[in-house]
Amino acid sequence: MIAILKWLLNKSNELKEETLDEKIIFKEMNITKLELILAQLRHVFYHIGYLHCCIKTEKGETPEYIGLYKDKPEK
Repeated sequence: MIAILKWLLNKSNELKEETLDEKIIFKEMNITKLELILAQLRHVFYHIGYLHCCIKTEKGETPEYIGLYKDKPEK
């Protein structure tokens, strides 16, 4: 998993505005590479939301996100 995240970070750092603005044909649609990346992210977040609902239905509560519900340390 860590290797995949490192690979993704390296790839994202290599992206240039000109590259993201390139037109490609994907499933007979003329879109930019940026539009394709954003569509893929939207698809992933759809599945995350679906799994979130499944967990809520099964357990009766929403899953805890790392650090989201913890109190902030006092300064």
